[in-house]
Amino acid sequence: MSEPRPHARDRLPIWWRWWRAAGHLAVGVDFDGTLAPIVPDPEAAQPLPGALSALARLADRRDARVAVLSGRALDDLQRRLPVAGVWMAGNHGFEIVGPDGTRWCHPDLERSRAALGQAAEQLRRAAAAWSGVFVEDKGGTLSVHVRHADPTARAAVEAAVRAVAEREGWRLTRGLEVWELRPAVAWHKGKALEWLLARWNWPAATPLLYWGDDTTDEDAFAWLRQRNAPGEGVLVGPPEAPSAATAWVEGPDGVAALLAALADGP
Repeated sequence: MSEPRPHARDRLPIWWRWWRAAGHLAVGVDFDGTLAPIVPDPEAAQPLPGALSALARLADRRDARVAVLSGRALDDLQRRLPVAGVWMAGNHGFEIVGPDGTRWCHPDLERSRAALGQAAEQLRRAAAAWSGVFVEDKGGTLSVHVRHADPTARAAVEAAVRAVAEREGWRLTRGLEVWELRPAVAWHKGKALEWLLARWNWPAATPLLYWGDDTTDEDAFAWLRQRNAPGEGVLVGPPEAPSAATAWVEGPDGVAALLAALADGP
């Protein structure tokens, strides 16, 4: 039987030791369910004030870099995070913007925009027959929200989404009450973190911590495990949940408290 996943607060001394040894630290954080509590209406989601304050303090340090990586569209993410000095990645890392406003977009995202827009219209027409289903075109990926869907419609929604993914050859993932469609290329939140380290011109062995709560965060957790460098994936959720993360914290309040403690050291 495997060892239980430790609580992230018990890992703080180790993280500080890594930070002192390397002289710098990279921090990546998901948005929904990590900085912001999950709410019935995704448009109403807002980060906890304590999380914003902690991110600002970390980003203000010369020996730290901070990035928020989300499935949300990049413009949407920027509106919700009024924090100077933080890098932001939208559409699961396909779009990235730096604190100075410099933007980068994965080339395959640009090539897929038109087809994604057409698929969104097709799914919206189908969703008209399903109460509570919302199709969100994020300009590079699609989300089909089923949080408020009639339970009897969920099987039909899944069949329609899978049919589109198979026809276009796109990657399909199931999140928390949402189906995600995105280009089937070797790019995800882990690759985005790797890109950021290179962009910051920091060594590949830089210690890196990443917090997340959903299916697409597993890409980052798995990437961290295969890195030959200090790092940790922190699952925002129950300690027994299946995940490649190596530590856990109970929710956005816990994330905010840990980020604040991290900003105070080493």
